[in-house]
Amino acid sequence: MAKLSFVRGAITGKLGEFVGSKWKGINYIRTWSKPANPRTEGQISVRKIFKSLSLFASALYSLDLLELIPVAAKMTERNSVFKANGVMFEDKVFTPNTMQVAPANTRANLDSLSATVTAGKLAVNAIVNCLDKIVSGSLYAVAYDFVTGLTAGVAEAVIVDGVAQLTANLVIPSDFDFSDNEQKANCRVYVFAAGEDFDGKMLISQTFSTGIA
Repeated sequence: MAKLSFVRGAITGKLGEFVGSKWKGINYIRTWSKPANPRTEGQISVRKIFKSLSLFASALYSLDLLELIPVAAKMTERNSVFKANGVMFEDKVFTPNTMQVAPANTRANLDSLSATVTAGKLAVNAIVNCLDKIVSGSLYAVAYDFVTGLTAGVAEAVIVDGVAQLTANLVIPSDFDFSDNEQKANCRVYVFAAGEDFDGKMLISQTFSTGIA
């Protein structure tokens, strides 16, 4: 490695067969080589997780649900989705049944949650107990196909005295065919509570989910 002492400032990018870069404040150059891409099993798994969570974040964005995520220092709402699902990167396994909208900063218990397709409608029933005081907020439910990234609508129920009870029929777009058992198996309903406390601090609960019967 050659140390650069004859110029001020960093040299970056490729120049002929050399590449300029910086490490711990030291400018250096090295011979360019094509990055290896061994595609190990672990790498493939992590890439799948990144792709799956990116699709999930995009779906939340399209439904304006990313706006409900509490603002974190130096972190976008999309990155909050990745952080909330960090255990997947550690285990290198994508687990849609545990997928989270954001890192939870308020406590909540799930009393009941079910999703059933009847007569072309997706009936969702949920009761969530908010253990910390959400003064102004709602319970949100969204049906999501974690393979295609498609959503089957969103429903909202106001939290009253710390309890949110939701009974709703979600709109099923033409992209969904719940008579197809494979697509039904790839779709889950995700439910979470979000709102504000007395001081106006944004709160969001753990995300709960269920398969579709």
